[in-house]
Amino acid sequence: MLDVHVHGSGWVANAATLGAVQLGLRVGASALPEHANTDMRGIALTPASKALLTALGAWPAQACAVQRMQVHDGASQLEFDAAQGGSDALAHIAEGQAISQAMHAAIAKLSVGAVQWVEKDHAAPAKLHLVCEGANSLLRDNVKAATEQWSYGQTAIGVQLRLPAPHLNTAKQWFLNGEVLALLPMGDRPDTAALVWSVSTSHAHSLTALGDAEFAQALEQAITTAGEAMQGIEMLGVRQTWPLAASRLMQWSGQFESGSNVGQTWLLMGDSAHRIHPLAGQGLNLGLGDVACWQRIWRERQGPAYWRMVNDAKLVRRYSRERQAKADLALGVTDGLFQLMRERTDLPGPLGLAWPKLRQAGLSLFNGSGPVKRWTATQAMR
Repeated sequence: MLDVHVHGSGWVANAATLGAVQLGLRVGASALPEHANTDMRGIALTPASKALLTALGAWPAQACAVQRMQVHDGASQLEFDAAQGGSDALAHIAEGQAISQAMHAAIAKLSVGAVQWVEKDHAAPAKLHLVCEGANSLLRDNVKAATEQWSYGQTAIGVQLRLPAPHLNTAKQWFLNGEVLALLPMGDRPDTAALVWSVSTSHAHSLTALGDAEFAQALEQAITTAGEAMQGIEMLGVRQTWPLAASRLMQWSGQFESGSNVGQTWLLMGDSAHRIHPLAGQGLNLGLGDVACWQRIWRERQGPAYWRMVNDAKLVRRYSRERQAKADLALGVTDGLFQLMRERTDLPGPLGLAWPKLRQAGLSLFNGSGPVKRWTATQAMR
């Protein structure tokens, strides 16, 4: 029997496979996809994620450092600077395809027999099953893990751009009447960036129907409306879209009650366990944090606890408690920000009219909060 079987073939599953091998466990995993990943989106990776991927030998060859971040809401602005926190970067932005290539290269370097590859949707007998199948996890649904899910009624549009001026390693984000527009520095040129534009689903349909030139004009107009002139944006790739939703897991682990693996333990990681709005760029980082937490808990077995097996109930419960608390916090912050920044047509007359001004005043107040702002930035980098 295997020690661990990793279910899934995405980024979190790949990291979990590498992490389990690194721990010296007998590992089974879903076979890697035959076709190359063509995900051109810009993916934010925190310093904590960089530390994990570097330790796994899977840090992407090309990742652009974000040294500063500016958040705009009308005339108000919030700024973060890595140097003020004693760091060289708030985060790095890497192309999704580059992340996959780095992970697959690290897996290819594993010694022969380090992983028992299993056909997709098949489960080899294992003491512990790590379920990393993504947001539409069949295994999570089959074990009936209690999950709360909701849609934001928004669609994100992602594409690579060439900017009219160097990005200066600065990420910019604008809140526009409930929509969120972000430009993230990426690539090996000083003027390339990744766009993540979260808009209502109906607006997304209109934008994706436009040609490249018309879409660039619509983007420039949105940035101008937000208060910054940016003319001459050039599209560099194919636009990608994905629906935005959130989910909260109430049961992170358990045992199979039926099927060939009855009695064996499972626990959830990545989007199988949690989904959040991308406005804070924490989605993949939360999943990689699941892997890092599981690795750490297994390594911290010491003294009398060293005998514990990989599926030990105490270790599994500890992982579940830690990650549920972290995921709930991330969900609370991102969902709270989304609710704060969206159009509030539900508020009574005077308060509804004053809401944007109150929100912008709060943003300016937070920008000058000193220690509170630094603490917030530090937490986001973990």
